[in-house]
Amino acid sequence: MVFPATLPIWQLIVSLISANVEKKRAANASAKTQPPNISAALLRQLQRKDEDAWNLIFSQWNRQIFGYLYCHLPTKEDTEDALSETFVAAVKSINHFDGQGAFSTWLYSVAHHKIVDFWRKHRDTDEIPLTLVISDDVMDLDFKQALLRLPQVAQEALVLRYSEGLSVKEISEVIGRSYKGTESLLSRARTAFRQALLDSGYFVNGGLDE
Repeated sequence: MVFPATLPIWQLIVSLISANVEKKRAANASAKTQPPNISAALLRQLQRKDEDAWNLIFSQWNRQIFGYLYCHLPTKEDTEDALSETFVAAVKSINHFDGQGAFSTWLYSVAHHKIVDFWRKHRDTDEIPLTLVISDDVMDLDFKQALLRLPQVAQEALVLRYSEGLSVKEISEVIGRSYKGTESLLSRARTAFRQALLDSGYFVNGGLDE
């Protein structure tokens, strides 16, 4: 399969992550209307465990967090469980969030720990996670297998950067690495992904964008 030289590989990642590109764009546009942080008043409500405030947060963020979790967990049922656990953990630990950083980054960090917890509990399983599949539509098998060759943390970094749109700094906070370490991880992940595509029989014309 020949990829057009004008289409960066990361755009292919984004488009193949979503079964419906237009729906994904609409969801992203909606997400961009949400501030990366929350007001001091809303934070105080959350810390008081105000039910209406938490319902607001859930309604704003459950789709994005679900999609992020589904990228890294094997089934929709596992994802739904992890989503519930993420928000339960967020309620319990909100007093540790001081409002100085972005709320979105903090929430992704909570979800990241649920992914780590899941695979720690299932490290002896033979089941392969359907990494980067967030719909029931069929993704090109060779493309998916190329993605599955990457280490889990590399897959997660690519998802956060090119699907969720987080900055390198935000990704470093989510996965608990230094800024330089995250830059290096993303660089290696792009290189490894490109090579995995080549090994799968794809002809990749051009390099990977930052």
